[in-house]
Amino acid sequence: TPAAPSAHPARADSPHASPAGVPPAPSLGGAHHKAAPPGLLGLPTCLGGIECLLYDMAESPVRRSLERILAAFGGRVAYFMGDGVTHVVSERAWDREFDDARIANPALHFVRPSWIQACGKAKALVPTAGHEFQPN
Repeated sequence: TPAAPSAHPARADSPHASPAGVPPAPSLGGAHHKAAPPGLLGLPTCLGGIECLLYDMAESPVRRSLERILAAFGGRVAYFMGDGVTHVVSERAWDREFDDARIANPALHFVRPSWIQACGKAKALVPTAGHEFQPN
């Protein structure tokens, strides 16, 4: 028996219609699979293994762009200080809380947003030198 027609067939002039003779893209087979957002496929994962705490930047106009750069290049945003955090990113001066974090994790880097922006521009992991901040 022939398959039942789709309840919502794509119109020929629809941007979702397949060109004549080209089969539609295969389905991933379930609602739990999500396609990668456009633009992420094929980008280098130069920030893989990098987890940044965007410290006191909830209202910062650059926060969203930093999140996008991290996501696009394989990095992650941490929402609290934890063992996986590799970099603390802040626009502000040194905070006393950073002293405790540095004692708990001496390998932690304290950088300005310009470091993430430089990585995104270079599409590579760039040195933190010139983007770090220290205690006053």
